[in-house]
Amino acid sequence: MKKIKFRFILFFSIFVFFITIILSLTSIYKNLELKWIDTNFSLRGKKEPSDEIVIVEISDQSFKELGRYPFPRSYYAKLIENLNKAGAKLIIFDIEFCEPTLPEEDEQLAETAALYGNVIFAGKLIEQKIGGSIHKSILKPIPDINKRNLDWGLVRISQDPDHFARQYSLFANFQDIEYYSLGIKALQSLIRAKTKTEPRILNRGAKFGVGHYIFPKYSANTTFINYYGPAYTFPVYSMDTVLDDEKFTTFSEHEFDFEFNTFDEYLNHKTFQDKIVFVGATAEELHDLFPTPFYSYGKERKLMPGVEIHANFLEMVLHNNSISTFSFLYFLIGLLVFIFLINFIFQFIKKPFINIISSFVLIGVYLYFVYYFFSAKNILINVTEFPTAILISFLGNLVHQYYIGSKEKRFIKNAFQHYLSPTVIKQLTENPDMLKLGGEKKVLTAFFSDIANFSTISEKLTPEELVNLLNEYLTDMTDIILEHEGTVDKFEGDAIIAFFGAPVSFEDHARRACLVSIEMQKRLAELREKWSNEKHWPKLVHNMKMRIGLNTGQMVVGNMGSKTRMDYTMMGDSVNLAARLEGANKQYGTYSMISEFTYEAAKNFIEVRELDMIRVVGRLEPVKVYQLLCRKGELPEDEGKLYKLFAQGINLYRKQQWDNAILKFENALKVNDDEPSKRYIERCKQFKLNPPPKDWDGVFTLTTK
Repeated sequence: MKKIKFRFILFFSIFVFFITIILSLTSIYKNLELKWIDTNFSLRGKKEPSDEIVIVEISDQSFKELGRYPFPRSYYAKLIENLNKAGAKLIIFDIEFCEPTLPEEDEQLAETAALYGNVIFAGKLIEQKIGGSIHKSILKPIPDINKRNLDWGLVRISQDPDHFARQYSLFANFQDIEYYSLGIKALQSLIRAKTKTEPRILNRGAKFGVGHYIFPKYSANTTFINYYGPAYTFPVYSMDTVLDDEKFTTFSEHEFDFEFNTFDEYLNHKTFQDKIVFVGATAEELHDLFPTPFYSYGKERKLMPGVEIHANFLEMVLHNNSISTFSFLYFLIGLLVFIFLINFIFQFIKKPFINIISSFVLIGVYLYFVYYFFSAKNILINVTEFPTAILISFLGNLVHQYYIGSKEKRFIKNAFQHYLSPTVIKQLTENPDMLKLGGEKKVLTAFFSDIANFSTISEKLTPEELVNLLNEYLTDMTDIILEHEGTVDKFEGDAIIAFFGAPVSFEDHARRACLVSIEMQKRLAELREKWSNEKHWPKLVHNMKMRIGLNTGQMVVGNMGSKTRMDYTMMGDSVNLAARLEGANKQYGTYSMISEFTYEAAKNFIEVRELDMIRVVGRLEPVKVYQLLCRKGELPEDEGKLYKLFAQGINLYRKQQWDNAILKFENALKVNDDEPSKRYIERCKQFKLNPPPKDWDGVFTLTTK
């Protein structure tokens, strides 16, 4: 690429990056971001909450049965008593008892709550704008509750600019004191009841925690709520049904239809046994209803009662289902890299129509990527920036192409494809996140090949001859790998390093690697015949052989390196074993060796013979190795006889019957001049002179790589 084009991509990418960030700060884009979050919830659908939390509602039915609101506080005392009789673990009021009423009523409520000790009351943060500043005050529960040191928490519902409730307020600072929300107080109470100790509050950086419950913050004092569904996802019972001890009790609210003849029958149903019970208003006239991400979910729009918002938060934290946000710093880095990449790609493509299709495809891929991380990983990733960057980049490059033309872009594309395999380019186009450093663990098949005695061959050739020879050899071998969708990792002189099964995944990677090895050996034989007819090549070239090592196993594959220079490569012990097997061919006079792991994965498609149990350098565990021969069913009859004799010899060798083993190997040599048989004869003779120790396990330990 010419420097002027690189400068255009660099500076235009930076321009697009800053324009995108500026646009993302506008109210329109912020609103779009919020609406996409709601869309993710709708696409994901409802999640079934556990059965730990139930809600007692003050509903229209409660007004009808209990009279005008507000109810006498003795009603709430009775509610606490009945819920405790029914075995409730914790009772949480999303109702403010902040103004005194009749002294005996207030006293009864406070005494009953103190008697059971499992009640949390509600307080309120009041913010008033006076002049140009905000004045805060805390409205605590009534003195009868406070003087008994009963738990209470703030019930403020945090709303976004569009008035939707997506965040949960964790605490409020007032006069250098942190006042915690109802949900946080509930977590404290649950931990306190279980451990008999006061839980520690963690409020540092991007994390908030109560005891062992740690979850991410969304803003300075909020966390994002992972809603389980629309309103009334949790079990809901009308307050009047819980207060009625004698009358026929019917639960027919919402999704429930339970009938009990007496209150004792109701208790036996264990509706509230060991449950966390929230008590709050659901009646529309009490104005405690809010739109949430599930507001438009289903056939009708439903506002969610504030009490159920608290229930969603507590359920989320108790079951480690919190939503975290993607690191903003990494997001910006990824955005900048992506913008640079997309401008790179747009520079390669000549036709605007293809760029339009690519843009929409990339936007679609990214939107799915964001949704996947939300639904499967509980991670929020910003949406608007990437599509905006794609569209701005497309328009900018369209103008640039109009004035500059596409000749230079075609050159870049050709150069790029020359150095990267088409599958990697395709993956990078469809998934820009692959450009980040790091990899993933996958089961793959690693391939290593090397030319035997290459140093000796190169000494006999001029530099020009050596380059021509290598180019012809490497081109033909690489073409075979790519035909079977393998990925060439790198060339190291005459050595080829490749792998099968990434970045495009397929189950039969071991089969493909074996077939590639067989075809490469056949192609090299054809090249040897061709070179032998070309008089200028020395005899060493006519007899050039290639050693191959294959191993299948778990390895790390991905982009390794630095932020400025990286390679799509593989790493791991399984990779090292493949490299060792390539070199281990020298010990047996073979040219294609595979591990037992590759054999097990590809045995239905290949012919092999077992060579040995070996322990390679740098690896303690022995591995069974095989010589790769040909495709299944293509083994000549005489070779089959040879390998049968060889297998019998191996069996006798492992039983330390050296003379009988030698006899079998010598019979194998009568069929064909077999190098592995010769090596075993020598090994048997050595063991006759120097027998192995009593604990010999038949494993041959290699001392060189």
